[in-house]
Amino acid sequence: MTQDSRPSGATIRRRVLGDAHVERTIQQGDPFLRPFFEAGTEHIWGGLWNRPGLDLKYRSLVVVSTLAATGRLHELQTHLRGALRRRWS
Repeated sequence: MTQDSRPSGATIRRRVLGDAHVERTIQQGDPFLRPFFEAGTEHIWGGLWNRPGLDLKYRSLVVVSTLAATGRLHELQTHLRGALRRRWS
């Protein structure tokens, strides 16, 4: 990536998970973990979730399926809540 994709990553993260979840995560953030959240926002949300090829509905389905298959229940709960909230109309 040649440009900082944090702004677009933050937008997609809020669209998928909801403003309330993102704000709560930021407020509960630990200064030690802040660089990890910033890297995730830039590279995962801004890079992977922002790539062309799949719309957000199908990308969300892939993530939910992967989290369920790997037993990542905390993240699965977060993404299911986001998918149900959004309903990907």
